[in-house]
Amino acid sequence: EDGSVSIDESIARELVEETGLNAEELRRRPGYYVTVFGAKISIVVEYCSALPADALRRTMLNRIATQDDPELEDIVAVSERDLMSSSAMADYVQMLLPAVFSAPGD
Repeated sequence: EDGSVSIDESIARELVEETGLNAEELRRRPGYYVTVFGAKISIVVEYCSALPADALRRTMLNRIATQDDPELEDIVAVSERDLMSSSAMADYVQMLLPAVFSAPGD
């Protein structure tokens, strides 16, 4: 209505649309990551799950399998050692992951 965008609401909506997970199921780490690559800008928040990566991936795949028109075909769990082979990732993701993995835990 006033032309503004709620970043937090937009990200929470995309989380559900892309993974089937609700923000309430996860723990949101404070702050934002912003990348600028050419004319592309991404704003990212980090969510953490108590589930191990494989179990979380299976949960997301099971949920998106029930969607009429899922946005994603697959979910890939990425570890810090995977950064060496990140050429298949979008440019902004390649910029983002080193920052995420170097951030102090809470």
